[in-house]
Amino acid sequence: MEVAASSGSLLIKSEEGATEALPLDERTFVVDAADPDNPAVTFGAFDSAGRPQVLYDMLWGLPRTDG
Repeated sequence: MEVAASSGSLLIKSEEGATEALPLDERTFVVDAADPDNPAVTFGAFDSAGRPQVLYDMLWGLPRTDG
């Protein structure tokens, strides 16, 4: 998996294709707002330089909003 930053999003490339991820905060990004289970990804396991070592596919536990 390869993750690259652009001016307003992330481009996540994998064997399954490429996805644009839009930021919700400094470490959480929406990848598929229509996905009822895993619409977002987040980073974790930061090294001493602050670089993330893990990208998590997130199960969304909060209620959806329409706006």
